[in-house]
Amino acid sequence: MAASRAVVFALISCSAIADQQECDPMRVSQGWNQCAVCHSVMEGDNSAFGPNLHGVLGRISGSLAGYAFSEAMVKSRLTWTQSAMDVFLSAPQSLVPGNAMPYGAVSDPAERAAIICKLANSNN
Repeated sequence: MAASRAVVFALISCSAIADQQECDPMRVSQGWNQCAVCHSVMEGDNSAFGPNLHGVLGRISGSLAGYAFSEAMVKSRLTWTQSAMDVFLSAPQSLVPGNAMPYGAVSDPAERAAIICKLANSNN
């Protein structure tokens, strides 16, 4: 029984490591540098201009306590999934018209994927 648990644990551990390694470090660096001007992914860091994005995936838009979101973001009640984040990063004003994010868009799908990968790994 202990051997079975060890095998299951090893498989889960390898899967988690594989998920974390899917992020292309160079792409993450390039894409995230634009985001980091206004956002942080460090838990509890509220010093940035934009909302903290630690644990953003799975969160309801406009719900982070202590940040003054635009009325549009609060009313959208969007759940930040990876696919919703991809659409938002590609066209922020199309997904949530009237949101206050001043940045235009990330047109490169690989760059968006790298940013989303960083956000997904910030939950850990």
